[in-house]
Amino acid sequence: MKFKRVKGTFDILPEEYRLYKYVEYSLSSLAELYGYSGVETPAFESLELLKAKNPSIVDQIYWFKDKGGREIGLRFDLTVPIARVIAENPQLPKPVRFYYFSKMWRYEEPQKLRYREFWQFGVELIGSSSIQADAEVISLAIDCLRQFGLKFKVFVNDRILLESILERLSIHKRLELFRIIDKREKLSSQAFLSQLRAIGLSAQQIERLMKIIEIRGDIERISMELEDLKSKKVEERLNVLKELVKLIEAYGSKNYLEFDLSVVRGLDYYTGIVFEIFSVEDNKRVGNAICGGGRYDNLIEIYAKQRIPATGFAIGVERLIELLKQTKSIPKEKKIKVLIISDPETSILMRRKLMGVGIIALIDVMGRNLSKNLEFADKQNIPYVIICKELEKQKGVAKVRDMIRGREVEIELDRLETYFKQLL
Repeated sequence: MKFKRVKGTFDILPEEYRLYKYVEYSLSSLAELYGYSGVETPAFESLELLKAKNPSIVDQIYWFKDKGGREIGLRFDLTVPIARVIAENPQLPKPVRFYYFSKMWRYEEPQKLRYREFWQFGVELIGSSSIQADAEVISLAIDCLRQFGLKFKVFVNDRILLESILERLSIHKRLELFRIIDKREKLSSQAFLSQLRAIGLSAQQIERLMKIIEIRGDIERISMELEDLKSKKVEERLNVLKELVKLIEAYGSKNYLEFDLSVVRGLDYYTGIVFEIFSVEDNKRVGNAICGGGRYDNLIEIYAKQRIPATGFAIGVERLIELLKQTKSIPKEKKIKVLIISDPETSILMRRKLMGVGIIALIDVMGRNLSKNLEFADKQNIPYVIICKELEKQKGVAKVRDMIRGREVEIELDRLETYFKQLL
């Protein structure tokens, strides 16, 4: 029987693993500069907890009954588990600033860069309803991607603003509508219109809605386009968005912002300002979102029995890594790697000394001859080979072969560490 990976999963081999660690370090370091602390939660939670806010999400959850008959589900994001963490730890001083780099699972049809098992980096800012918290989270998301030199745009909307507009249009099934709008790019025009009719929208409502969700631009453009739909609530939310722009400008990131009234985010727990980040070419979005997030002021209340406002975002790590590959934004490894070819004891002694000065040192554990070892070093892209056979030991030297330039030099054994330290 031939065993294969489970559908929708992937292996991370050494070269790819290095990219994951590079991305993890880059994103985590930046989050810590903003004052966030790393967290991790169990891979599985009670199914009841995972579906509490949105029962229909159960179709996307890997779930099972354990040996005790309990219904358990693998987490589909970390926002819900972190909401539980906050509920169970009321002593944590607010605001709480968490970040994570974790694995998630969703039972969806696999597509390019859309897997059933995947990695996310995200942050959660919990305890503040201030627009300053929204601005901080959006600016952190921008800085996370900007550090890689990527071209992208942040498309922002406000679900409260959109709900206020829908109220003016007498459209009431808003959660159902938001789910449909969120799936719009995946549906044909006919299927999209059919789903709108299925939730009871009239032809006139659909016509107005289609015009509204096409509105994009800066905050002045949004305000102008909504002139005939303004109410006290609409005006209030437009002022909130204007304040957001001022704060993002203070962070030096205003040029990344664009308002888009079609951005709603698919999960039901979002309540206010939401955003998605896309790679752009010629000012047009390309592919799927790299990052998404927003405010979820009512989620934690389900578990904590008190309202605790929060906002956050998550970055799809696989999509980010693919972008880094496409744009050649991955730095070369700065560490030096060597293969030591000698007798076992000498190899170990050399290895310990070189590791002590930060050199990655491999030794031969296969009993290969010199030519086979050199062939191995070449295939593994090991740039230096240290050869110290009996003749070299008698002379008190080692041969250092530069596999890239094809050169070889003799170095005194007590100068090996110094020689390689100079190459770092």
